[in-house]
Amino acid sequence: MKLFVWDLHGTLERGTEQACLHISNEILKRNDYPVQFTQEEINLVFGRKWRDIFQTKIPNLKKSIYNELERQAYQQANESFEQQVGKYTKRNDHVEDLLSRIEAAGHEQILISNATTENVDLFIHTLELEIFFPPHKRYAVTNSNEENPKLHVLKNHIDNSKRIFTEIITIGDREGDIELVHVYGGVSYLYAHPGMPFKECRGDIIPDYRINDLRKVLKEI
Repeated sequence: MKLFVWDLHGTLERGTEQACLHISNEILKRNDYPVQFTQEEINLVFGRKWRDIFQTKIPNLKKSIYNELERQAYQQANESFEQQVGKYTKRNDHVEDLLSRIEAAGHEQILISNATTENVDLFIHTLELEIFFPPHKRYAVTNSNEENPKLHVLKNHIDNSKRIFTEIITIGDREGDIELVHVYGGVSYLYAHPGMPFKECRGDIIPDYRINDLRKVLKEI
């Protein structure tokens, strides 16, 4: 049995970067910062923790300020999810068929996202992916105090699982997703939406594959 580790934002969904742009700029304006993100800037940083997104636009502030801006952004997103997020967000192409085929082949799948638990739950419900990622198979890491929270979550899942995994397959749009197999071994897929650039990775983080079509992951089953 293999373990497929999925990223959410920028991978299983598409369109949310537009909501991220509008909400981020609302929060900046509300807090009297005289700057605004462009869509191009958001596209480059989308998928990071929201606190880190704000830091790219307004650097050199206290950590507590970024945490507060992130709190406000998630509150705004969650309270007006249908109006400001749900209208943009869609399930990525081929996702249902892809996840179904992996499950039918007898492999396990989990989701690890740089978001809050409430936010992940809202996305999973909106995208109608509960059947693939019930609560015990989806993890939110934004509130974690770990230095590398995705790695910590993956380690705990593997340690607590009653299954033996022959290989780890990670699919995501950032180096944090690719880094997971550099620790555990396996195969990594760096994904970018068609027409979008691949996110840069550190020199020691090299994805096995760069793909614009999630169906290419099917070779692993």
